Amino acid sequence: MTHSPLYRTRILLSLGGIFLALPVALQAQDYPHAEEPIGTIEDVYDGRLTPDLAVSTFRNIDRLFPTRTIPASDTPRDLPEAPVDLPGMVSYQVDNATYDLYDFLSLDNVTGMIVLKDGAVVYETYQRGNTADTRWMSMSV
Repeated sequence: MTHSPLYRTRILLSLGGIFLALPVALQAQDYPHAEEPIGTIEDVYDGRLTPDLAVSTFRNIDRLFPTRTIPASDTPRDLPEAPVDLPGMVSYQVDNATYDLYDFLSLDNVTGMIVLKDGAVVYETYQRGNTADTRWMSMSV
């Protein structure tokens, strides 16, 4: 899909203010994904990224868009955990086929997922080399 330069400019302007990251000096030093190859802005919006390049680009989106640091609260708190066997509980049907959570994660190319219920983490998983510390471009959350 190809988008006009005006469309891309509007997206870049609207997205540029919402990406959060650490200062550049800290990125290369402390961020394990900082040296990965990434695509270009045009590749992102034209859909010309292979799956692996898309992953490295999205977790390094601060290298393509303006960012700013927002300090954490003076009193941050971890979310409580209340794990459930979500993979054993989730299934869905499409036509005559039944799929489970693992099918969803792989078929939809999910790179990370957290499920909250009543303010507690009931399920959390990271894929394709991501971890809980990976920064990620999040849209349509």
